[in-house]
Amino acid sequence: MADLQNLIQLLALEQTGENQFTGCSQDVGSGRVFGGQVLGQAIVAAQKTVVDRPIHSAHAYFLRPGDFTQAINYLVDTTRDGNSYSARTITAVQAEKTLFTMMCSFQKKEESDFDYSDKIDTVDFYEKCNVGVNLESSIEDPSIVHNIQSTVLNSQPLMIRFPSENEDTTDRLERFCIKTNAALPNNPDIHRSILAYLSDFRILASGLRPTGYRFRLDEVILATICHGIWFHRDFKIDEWLFISCEPISTSNGRSLSRGSVYNNDGLLVASTIQEGVIRKKR
Repeated sequence: MADLQNLIQLLALEQTGENQFTGCSQDVGSGRVFGGQVLGQAIVAAQKTVVDRPIHSAHAYFLRPGDFTQAINYLVDTTRDGNSYSARTITAVQAEKTLFTMMCSFQKKEESDFDYSDKIDTVDFYEKCNVGVNLESSIEDPSIVHNIQSTVLNSQPLMIRFPSENEDTTDRLERFCIKTNAALPNNPDIHRSILAYLSDFRILASGLRPTGYRFRLDEVILATICHGIWFHRDFKIDEWLFISCEPISTSNGRSLSRGSVYNNDGLLVASTIQEGVIRKKR
């Protein structure tokens, strides 16, 4: 539970001025600030300037790597407040340099006249992932540790299950199940910020799958260029979520992938799109 509180605290920012907030960073083993941390903190900063309107989309550009030994300052521009929607522009600054920019939109809750969702069979999904790696327990094979990039998330309060690589070597999709390993407060903003934090995990690496190559930290360089996330429905991150990452294109040293997040009922609760640098280390 202490680790979970640390994650919540990481995403809880200090207000340092009008529409200005500061967040600390953590060392995830990559040598720079984890992109999901910046995305999650930026969404928290923007949400603090909006009343009674949850976020429904965010579109971000990662401009420079961050230094995890220094705080990050988030400057929020209250771009527009309309009758139903609010728009915010966020800039993340460290050592007087812009690391990241994001535009996001918030919507007043309303009853929908139309309702549709892509659906999956979560029982089949979970059973396939249940036989794979489970990060709430120890991992003895160091090659598996590198393969699933657990240096980023292994120290976090999360339960993650992957399909067995023996069963999954020809599958174009990157799939896993994830949830926190303890209950969270019933605050949708916390659940959304933690999902934003997690949304930077594995999606870019999935671009390697159609090439027959598996991601390893010591062999491949990955760096996010831009990231989009859409929140479609309420969800709980302390209940199992089912994530599928679909590679769209890998070329010119860049890769583009789509992520889909489903709840226990198989309903789509969030979508992501990410483009980033993807190269072999020379």
